[in-house]
Amino acid sequence: MTTSSTGFTDADKEDRRVVIKIAHGDITTHKLVMRDKNGNLADSVLAWSHQIIKWKIADTANVKSIEKIFRKGDKEVFAKKPHKKSPKKWKGKLKDVQDKEEEEYYINWKDDTGSPHKFDPYIQVRPRNN
Repeated sequence: MTTSSTGFTDADKEDRRVVIKIAHGDITTHKLVMRDKNGNLADSVLAWSHQIIKWKIADTANVKSIEKIFRKGDKEVFAKKPHKKSPKKWKGKLKDVQDKEEEEYYINWKDDTGSPHKFDPYIQVRPRNN
């Protein structure tokens, strides 16, 4: 993964999985600091059809759990919706797209005191034939 000139974290087309590590949660702004495997910010991700997206909470994060990951609007870019694998791990599979599709989604999360928060990252999915 690299950070593109648009500021998005760009998933490698050949990678089957995209791992997003949740490093920290800001309890004032409700934003999550999410990073890719190279340490680049990953709150906006460019990904490819059929990739598996994994969200993992770092052991050192002040984030206790992810409660729900769901779409913000009418668009659905996931073939298999994000679901909990454990309190600190979630996984979803992107659908096959013929043209570029974009989606804002929500992550409901709890901080280490149990207080709820909501963050709205962004994902763009590209077809494999490009």
